[in-house]
Amino acid sequence: MDMKKRTLLLTVLIAGFILSGISGLRAQGKTDFGLGVILGEPTGISLKYKNFPVVGIAWSVNNHFHLHCDYWIYNATLAQPVNWFIGAGLKLRIMDKHSRDDNNHHDDTTAGFGIRIPVGLQFFVIPRVELFAELAPGISLYPATEFDIDGGIGARYYF
Repeated sequence: MDMKKRTLLLTVLIAGFILSGISGLRAQGKTDFGLGVILGEPTGISLKYKNFPVVGIAWSVNNHFHLHCDYWIYNATLAQPVNWFIGAGLKLRIMDKHSRDDNNHHDDTTAGFGIRIPVGLQFFVIPRVELFAELAPGISLYPATEFDIDGGIGARYYF
């Protein structure tokens, strides 16, 4: 199975688990779970629940699956209805080797990980909807140590 099919399968499975969890939260009357999308680098699904770390499950234009988990160290009101945040997080990337080296035509995959520092703004102008923008400079630690930056805009709906 090639990388794109594996990534699609993994994304569908994760989405299924997320949707089943949302229905359970709704049945309990809880409305603190946010599910949405982030558009940028990477592009994918964004999850947020109360004070738990923010999770992103995404696909990068650099041809890799991207998973990150950020803990917001500071989240405060800048001016109503705008908040700002800064945090620290970890990221995992699963990529095919071909996406890293054009001379390598194997169907092998490799994983990489790193750290990131998300900084952004949240906008609460519509009930139960959060609009946001973030930049997350970071350092890839494996397989090579290098500076990189993630960022995007998005929206989450709170159930």
